Amino acid sequence: MKVALVSDLHANHQAAKVVFDRITEMDVDRTICLGDVVGYGSSPNEVCQLVRSHCDLTIVGNHDAAVAGLMDYSYYYQAARDALDWTVSVMDDEHIAWLRTLPYTAKAGSACFSHGSPVYPESFEYVFNQALARAHCAFHDRLQDVTFMGHTHLTRSWRFDQTTAEDVPPGPIEFESGWKYLVTVGSVGQPRDYDPRACFVIYDTERNEAEYIRVPYDIDSAAAGIRAAGLSEHFARRLYRGV
Repeated sequence: MKVALVSDLHANHQAAKVVFDRITEMDVDRTICLGDVVGYGSSPNEVCQLVRSHCDLTIVGNHDAAVAGLMDYSYYYQAARDALDWTVSVMDDEHIAWLRTLPYTAKAGSACFSHGSPVYPESFEYVFNQALARAHCAFHDRLQDVTFMGHTHLTRSWRFDQTTAEDVPPGPIEFESGWKYLVTVGSVGQPRDYDPRACFVIYDTERNEAEYIRVPYDIDSAAAGIRAAGLSEHFARRLYRGV
């Protein structure tokens, strides 16, 4: 089975459209979204509709939870709060109701799907370095063989056992027996790994491997939408640099 994994679309309709078009061309068996459908970008309704049309399963992200009234985001920095307030003001009720139904994690076979760390998924904890990956050693026995995550917008992965965690080199990931894995799948709508192209992952369960796929999209149009909505200029500029 081939599974497409998308995450952190962040209301970027231009990026989401080209990614789902590419996934359709690849004839995958299942598509899973790891959360943050909304936030930062200017097209929350359009992206919600794309995700609902294309994804077999969607996990709730922290921005989704904030918009759906499932968490307090008063501690977010001002521009992010303003973007979430604006998103709530323009979103269709049916999409907000859908966001409220999304699970924090899901499991299928030997894999787990989560927005942040799978240990306490409601806390949306980041995993972006080896030390944070190593903290999962203590939970080795309760975690799946591989956990796919979003949240950081990065393309980093680690393998771990009961005592240690190691970085997995960039490129296709071959899952080896004797290790468990944490895989961050990158971001469709706002990459932060210095590659501005939209990113998603193909997980091949038969070959037991995962591969990152990058797709260029119309950044000028996405940035223009952010500016037209009156959202932070920072959200527009960062799209060009992938940070």
